[in-house]
Amino acid sequence: MGSLKCKIIGNQVWTVENLTKEQYYMITGRPIPVKNNNWADFDNPKCYSYESNFSKLKKQFLFDINSVRYFHSFSRDNNTWRIPTLGDLDSLFQFIDGKSTTHYTYSEIPNCLRATYGWGNNGTNKIGFNAQPNPTLNENGELSEPEIARWWYYNERMYNFEGFGIYEDDILAFCGMTDNKAIAIRLVMDLQNPRIEENIIYI
Repeated sequence: MGSLKCKIIGNQVWTVENLTKEQYYMITGRPIPVKNNNWADFDNPKCYSYESNFSKLKKQFLFDINSVRYFHSFSRDNNTWRIPTLGDLDSLFQFIDGKSTTHYTYSEIPNCLRATYGWGNNGTNKIGFNAQPNPTLNENGELSEPEIARWWYYNERMYNFEGFGIYEDDILAFCGMTDNKAIAIRLVMDLQNPRIEENIIYI
């Protein structure tokens, strides 16, 4: 059913590619429909497919907030792959330079996360996160902001789902997300948690 490319970063395992529709099903056992035309009219979990500029052979997907809510509750119950939390981002950023999400914007972290290709201002990909630009889907089902990379995370301080992103000028920012927007998914789990080894490719 596929595999996940991953990187051990500190005491965590991070996926280093955006989640696909097939991987969503592989992990949750729940099929998720692709909705490109009637995006705003479909209230159940859904994703949006688009063609990446960096890999013409692989479809890319953005996921709505309902799909992330389901994944979050599923992953919490099963204690394996999960949507990153603010605490996970704290751990990631602490590993990079000893700072946390309370700082919100700083220059070194986006450069370390950013891939060495695909950006107007490429990064070092120092820790293997391999961030590439991926668009945001707005409420009208239109792709926008190609020189930004955003992913879902769960803000346990606010009890809601938001996005964190890397922008053109190397600023890492946090933003609220509405129900009809969609962004990419990266997953994380703790090293000590059980996992399906045959489905993981470490890079």
